[in-house]
Amino acid sequence: MLVLRPAQGAGLHENGDIDLLTRDPVRIERELDRVLGVPEVRVARRYVIQRYHAWGQVDVLPRLEWNGLPYADVEDVFARAVRDSEGVLRPASGHDAFISWMTSLLW
Repeated sequence: MLVLRPAQGAGLHENGDIDLLTRDPVRIERELDRVLGVPEVRVARRYVIQRYHAWGQVDVLPRLEWNGLPYADVEDVFARAVRDSEGVLRPASGHDAFISWMTSLLW
């Protein structure tokens, strides 16, 4: 699992929105259920599983795509990922910037 958002240094519950990139969404969802509890609402799409809790939202992303077109290769993002000072796996700065830019364009 790799944390896309919140940005490095921000607390995980600070903004109420967490984005996680994963190769194994089933395992990650089981772990999230155990740690955070079952979400009040869960919406599953091909590119994201949205989990809504009273305190905020967790998005589990098994791929980085828009309308079926990938905009970044998940394996490459994981291969170049780095651990921050707290040991959290995050995308390399180039991937982080590109993913943030693409998602803001797609909104």
